[in-house]
Amino acid sequence: MFEALGLTHDESALYRLLALRGPCRVGKLAGLLRLPEPRAEAAAEGLVAKSLVTRTDE
Repeated sequence: MFEALGLTHDESALYRLLALRGPCRVGKLAGLLRLPEPRAEAAAEGLVAKSLVTRTDE
C-alpha cells in the first residue's frame, strides 16, 4: 500500500512508527529504526512534503 503512495522504504517505516507512537523527534525515530539521522531526516521531510505528517517545532 505504501508503495502505491510513492513512499520510499525509509518513509514507510517512519510513517508506521509515527502512527504507533505519535509525535516524536527525528533523532529518537532514527534510533528506533536504526537509521542514520540524515536518512531519518530525509524520510521525515518526504512525509511532510507529501502532506502525510506535519512538523512541530519545539
